[in-house]
Amino acid sequence: MNILFVLYGGFETNSSILLTLFAKELTKRGHQCAIVIHSDHQEGVIEHQEYISSFHPAKVLENPGCCFKNNRRADIIHAWTPRQNVCQFVLDYQAHYPTPLLIYSEDNEEWISTQFIDRSGSKIEEETEASLQMKIPTCLSHPYNYKAFLGLADAAAIIIPKLVEDIPSWLFYEVIMTGVDLDYFYPRSANNALKEALHLKPQQKIIVYCGGVNQFTAQSIKSLCQMVFLLNKEGCSCRLLRSGREKLSIIPGITAKELKYVSDLGILPRSELPNLMSLADVFVQPGVPSPFEELRLPCKIPEFMAMGIPTILPNCNIASLMTHGEDALIHETGALEEITTLCKKVFCDEILTRKLKEGARQFAVKYFDYQQKVDQLEKLYQKAMDQYHNHQSQLFWESNSSEKSPSRLFVKKLHHLLQQTESFSQERQKGITAELAAVALDFQERLCLRDRQFEHLKKKRKSKIARLFGY
Repeated sequence: MNILFVLYGGFETNSSILLTLFAKELTKRGHQCAIVIHSDHQEGVIEHQEYISSFHPAKVLENPGCCFKNNRRADIIHAWTPRQNVCQFVLDYQAHYPTPLLIYSEDNEEWISTQFIDRSGSKIEEETEASLQMKIPTCLSHPYNYKAFLGLADAAAIIIPKLVEDIPSWLFYEVIMTGVDLDYFYPRSANNALKEALHLKPQQKIIVYCGGVNQFTAQSIKSLCQMVFLLNKEGCSCRLLRSGREKLSIIPGITAKELKYVSDLGILPRSELPNLMSLADVFVQPGVPSPFEELRLPCKIPEFMAMGIPTILPNCNIASLMTHGEDALIHETGALEEITTLCKKVFCDEILTRKLKEGARQFAVKYFDYQQKVDQLEKLYQKAMDQYHNHQSQLFWESNSSEKSPSRLFVKKLHHLLQQTESFSQERQKGITAELAAVALDFQERLCLRDRQFEHLKKKRKSKIARLFGY
C-alpha cells in the first residue's frame, strides 16, 4: 500500500514523532510511506529518510508518483490534523487525483484558533471570512471550516475519545491514542555519567520535562518552574532539567528567581532523551483541566510512563482511564501547593514510588504499544478504502474538482451521500439530513452574530462622531 501522509509542519513538530514511528512500522510491514511537509526545516529529514521520504506540496501535485519507489500514486491519504495547509493540499490533490482519505485529529482545533484571534485583541465574531484568512496562520485550523474538512474524509482517527464531538455522526472513526516504542523507552537505572556532566548533587531530586514553549503551554511550564522553586524553599533539594525549543526566559512574567533551580538544556537529539529521562524521580505534566488540555494527549506522558517514571498529571484527557495512586497521581486543581505535596509524596514514600513505577509501565504497555496502534491503523486504512468505493467518493471528487471551499464541498458531500440510498440505513440517512440542517443553522447563527456585531460597531462609530462634533 502507498501511504501519503500530509503534515501541517515538518519534522520539527511534536506530531512528527508519532507519524514517523507509525511510518517506520508500516514500512517494516511492506507498505511504502511518504510525507508532504509544510516546512523549510530540514531537521530530522536524514534521520527518517530510510523509511519515509519527504516532499513539498508543489512537487507532489505536479507528479504524484514521485513519492513512491513503484512510481504509483498514493493508495490512501493520511491527513495529519485538519489544519488549513493540510486541507488546502488535500483539496488540490483530490481535484486531480481522487484518493481514499483518512483524517487524524489530535487537538481542540476550534479552541486553539479562537484563542489565537482573541489574543490578537479581536473577537472571532468580529472577523469577516477575509480577515480570518489573513489573521490565522495556515498551520492552524480554520475555526469554522475544519469540521467541514473532517466531513470530507472516508474515515477518521482521533487521539482521545472526547474528540468524537468533531466527527460527523455518520463517519466511521477509531480512537488511536499516541503510541510509544516500548523497546526504546524502557525502565533503566539513572545514567551516572550524565548526572556528573550536569553537575547534579547526589541527594538532589530530579524532575525532567521535555517540550517546547508556545502561547498555550507557557503558563503551565511557568507553574512547573515555580513548583521546583517552592520545593527548594521548603527544604527539598530539587532541580528541573528541561529540554526543548525556546529558552524558558521568554515566558511572559517568569523571573530569574523562578529559574534558579532549572537547567535549560535546549534542543537535544531524540536519541539522548531516554538517558535524560532516566534521571527523573518523577514526571509532572503541568496544567489544569481546560478546553486545551482536555482534548490532547502530550507524547511526553506515554514516553515517561513507558520508562516507569512515577507520573503526576491533571485530571483530564486520559486521567479517566487511570487509578489514582496506582497508575499515576492525579492533581485536581493544578495549584502549586497541590502538585508540590504530590511530589513530596513520591520523594518520601518508597512503597508508593515502587507502585507508581510498576503502574506507569503496565499502563504504557496496555494503552501505548505502537505496534498495536499500527494494527488499528492498517484496518482503518482498509475501512477508509472500502467506504471510498461504497460511497462513490471518486465520482464526488471528480464532479466537484473546481470547488475549493471546504464548507461548500461538505454540503455537496452530504447531498452526494443522501443519493447513496443502498449504502446507508434509513437511520443513518436521517443523521446525514440532520447534519445538513445543522450546517444551515450554524451558518444562519454566524450571520446573525455578524449582523449584531456590525450594528454594535455602527453605534460605537456614531457615538464617537457625535462626541467629536458635539452633537
